[in-house]
Amino acid sequence: MCVKILIQRGADVDLADNEGITPLHYAALSQSFANLKLLLEAGAQINSYDKVNGCSPLHDACYGGDLKCVDAHLDISAPPSCVACSQGAVALHYAAQENKADVVLFLLKNGAKVNLQDCKGCTALHYAAYNGAVDAAKILLRYKACTDTKVRWEGALGDVEIRWGRRRTHDTWQMNQGYTPLQVAQDMCAKKDKEQMESLLKNGNPKADGCVIC
Repeated sequence: MCVKILIQRGADVDLADNEGITPLHYAALSQSFANLKLLLEAGAQINSYDKVNGCSPLHDACYGGDLKCVDAHLDISAPPSCVACSQGAVALHYAAQENKADVVLFLLKNGAKVNLQDCKGCTALHYAAYNGAVDAAKILLRYKACTDTKVRWEGALGDVEIRWGRRRTHDTWQMNQGYTPLQVAQDMCAKKDKEQMESLLKNGNPKADGCVIC
């Protein structure tokens, strides 16, 4: 109701804070479809990028995991594999990382490229393997995600986390050069998910076409 009143009184729907985060980003992150719909109907820019991670509202919707929010973006946004953050991660990376299996499936059915790599060479399967996202990994493998894709250079994954409603770059997710998703699972996956993740990846798809985006 507050958002509707503010819009009716002429509030700038694209007004960003100091980090470039707009109301649409916040609505997507908080999974508030009602507010997101109001903002879109008022003409909010769907392809705006913040200054922290270069994320669009679509990234945030996939991170939050609300299918209605994701669907609303895909209706009027660029294809899911074309909207990358500053580290080259696309919506599928974010959904896989957070184990949003229904969003992963939805993105793949709507044209997301399963083996797309970020700037470090990480695919969505690397993100899933690191975070023990077993359900997401199962779907990625069903869509022929490659288990042999290697990280091109060391560094932190293009991950974000939410703190008090704000996003911060996560600086502890170090990915070693040459690592495949299986090696990521063996070295970095949480103990409770490691055995199942390793089993999935050992029986996965060793060869598939990769696609570097930056």
